Amino acid sequence: MPVKLVCTDVDGTLLDSDHNVREDTVKAIHEMLDYGIDVVVCTGRGNGQWLRDLRSTVGRDCTIGKPAVLRHGRLVLDKEGETLETTTLKHEVLKRLVQEVGHDMVVAHDTNGRTMLRDHDQKLLDMLAHFGNTDTEIIGDEFDRLGLPDERQVFGLEFAFPENVQENIPAIRKKVETLLEGDAVVLSAVPSFLEVVAAGANKATGIKRIFEMLGHVPHETLAIGDGENDVEMLQHIRENGGVAVAMGNAVAKLKDHAEHHVSSNNDGGWAMAMEQHVLPHYRQAK
Repeated sequence: MPVKLVCTDVDGTLLDSDHNVREDTVKAIHEMLDYGIDVVVCTGRGNGQWLRDLRSTVGRDCTIGKPAVLRHGRLVLDKEGETLETTTLKHEVLKRLVQEVGHDMVVAHDTNGRTMLRDHDQKLLDMLAHFGNTDTEIIGDEFDRLGLPDERQVFGLEFAFPENVQENIPAIRKKVETLLEGDAVVLSAVPSFLEVVAAGANKATGIKRIFEMLGHVPHETLAIGDGENDVEMLQHIRENGGVAVAMGNAVAKLKDHAEHHVSSNNDGGWAMAMEQHVLPHYRQAK
C-alpha cells in the first residue's frame, strides 16, 4: 500500500544537529506535498514559534503543525492548529518531584505554551532556547502551586543537565522513577534533558487522533524517529502493517522496534527514508 501519511519526530530526525532543515529534506517535503501526502510532526516540543519557523523554512504554504502531536503525545493540535486534547501532570506528582529530587535546573511546561522557571538562570534559558523554548517566564513561588485546581496546569517537568554534569543523569533518573511509583513517565528525548510527563498518553495515542482527523490508517503510514519517546509510535505502526523507520543516530531501544533503518539526521536520513519508502510509488504512477 502507498504511504499517505508520514508521522515524524523533529529533533534528531527532521532537523539536523544544528536544528536546521536540510535542503534534501525540504525537497522531499515539496514533492510529497505535490502528491498530497500528509506530513505530521510528532515531537516532545510544545506549540510555539518554532512551528511557524518550520513552515516558513519549508515554504509552499505548507501546513506542517496543523495538526500535530506535541509534548510526547500529551498535546494534540487540530487542523486549525488549536488545542484538541491535553494530558497533564497531577499536582501531587509535581510537588513530590520538586521537593525530593534535589536538582536545581528544572522547568515546567504549561498548557498555554509557556515554559516556567522558579528563578532566573541564564545557562538554563540558553539551553531551552537551543531547543525552541523561547516563551519563558520566571514565576518564583508560584512554581510550588502548579497543577493545583485554579492554578496553571502543566504537561510535565524537565530537568536540564549541562555537559559538565550529564554524568549525573542515570542517578537522577533512577531517583525520579522511584519517586513516581507509576504516576508518570520518565523520558530522555535529547541527551541534555530528562522529562517527567503524565502517564496514559504517548505519541502512539496522539497519532490515533490524527488518523481520526485526517482519515488515514496505520498500514498507510510511515513513522520515523530517533529517541526513546518514539518507541510506542513506531511499534504501533509496525504492528499494524505500516512502515517503521529508525534514524541512523537513533537509540538502540528504538532501532529494535524499527523494521527499516536509514542514515543519521546529519547525513540525509530523513530524505533517504522518503526516497526508499514513500516517493517511488507516486513517481511510478505518474
